[in-house]
Amino acid sequence: MWVGAVSLRVKGIAPGKTCRLSANDDAFVKCLSDSNIKVYPGARLRGPNSCVGKAIDGYCRGKGLDEACNNHYECDVGLMCGIERKCANAAEEGQYCNGKDLLCKSYLYCRENRCIKYGSTKNHMNPGTDNPDLCESHYIYRGVCTPAPRLNGKIIVDSIENICEYDNGLYEFARCGFHKDGKAICRPGEADLASDWRNLLDYLNKKPECNSAVSHLSMCDYAEHKLGLEYLKGAIAYWRLHYFVGIQENAECAKPFTYPDYFDLLKRYANAASVSDS
Repeated sequence: MWVGAVSLRVKGIAPGKTCRLSANDDAFVKCLSDSNIKVYPGARLRGPNSCVGKAIDGYCRGKGLDEACNNHYECDVGLMCGIERKCANAAEEGQYCNGKDLLCKSYLYCRENRCIKYGSTKNHMNPGTDNPDLCESHYIYRGVCTPAPRLNGKIIVDSIENICEYDNGLYEFARCGFHKDGKAICRPGEADLASDWRNLLDYLNKKPECNSAVSHLSMCDYAEHKLGLEYLKGAIAYWRLHYFVGIQENAECAKPFTYPDYFDLLKRYANAASVSDS
């Protein structure tokens, strides 16, 4: 499995190549021609033969309604591979999903066999799984959605031996991050990131089109194509909510290799008046 991706322009790496860090050894970099990296329905094309489906208007698209399929990822955005081995419409909110998230539209989650919205489980209720994305507070404690805590003190601290304290009485050690000065980072409480959570929910409520099998929380290039800056805002919020420690004030030397997609999003959000279609 490879994590991260970025095109590098350094000695020994030709233009048009994408380099990825190994998940098992961060010192090892594998470089592939962009045209040899396969992408799935909903992703932007990387080369003339990069799509596992059909190339349409610069994006990889999958099989259409009622076309034969073997896997969900073969079907186009908004579709799934049904029991008759044909691409069918994914389930809408409230519809039956047989305990499988992939049967729901990509912006929904399967809970008790029905598709529900992310963030729709109220405080003091059991979300049914250890997934804070289902809670309105984006926080779970002792199996139930709970009002989100705040961090007492600073985010940037001197050492991983520092204790990070929260206003709900819990505490943890600081974590290694990629801070520009080499210092450690206290994970912010979910209440400190409430605006990011609202931004992500606002984006999901716009019903972005993605393929459930190859996207997470409906983050995919085709959704960006359809929703533009709203997608960028939601995607940035997603990264902050889930990977804050790793991306906070990431050193310049680490940006090309560590969460490069996040820094690319920041650049495009800051500079683009509109999102390119290609």
